[in-house]
Amino acid sequence: MSENERFELASLEKELTTLLADFEEERRKREEVLRENQRLQEKLDTLQAQTDALMEQSQEEPPLSKEMLADVLLEAKKTADHMVQKAEYEADQIISSKQAELKEIHQSARDYAETIHMLQQTSEKMLTKWAEQVEKILQETSPQ
Repeated sequence: MSENERFELASLEKELTTLLADFEEERRKREEVLRENQRLQEKLDTLQAQTDALMEQSQEEPPLSKEMLADVLLEAKKTADHMVQKAEYEADQIISSKQAELKEIHQSARDYAETIHMLQQTSEKMLTKWAEQVEKILQETSPQ
């Protein structure tokens, strides 16, 4: 294997290692976003429970009008929906990005495998050629 081929192989290996590390970091970030999404969903559930409690309380206490409660409920729902949409959008963006990176890693791995296969074929040809040369030398120098 030539020095250039070894260098190229080492470069490909380093690039693959870097890409795998990046992919792992992005996977970790995606998990963080999913946890944040879960936290926001729990917060939404809490807000919904509080809203439900206020609705029950409003039925008991007449000072708050139904319109005011409806406005509060609508605003809370809008805020919660916005938070969920934002978390889902961020998660989708991370997933899309990671899928693209995974495709790149997969292509690099295919290229790496092809290079290894070509190096293997070259090595086999060189070994065969050398074996033939050694055999020829042995035949030329063999005592008669």
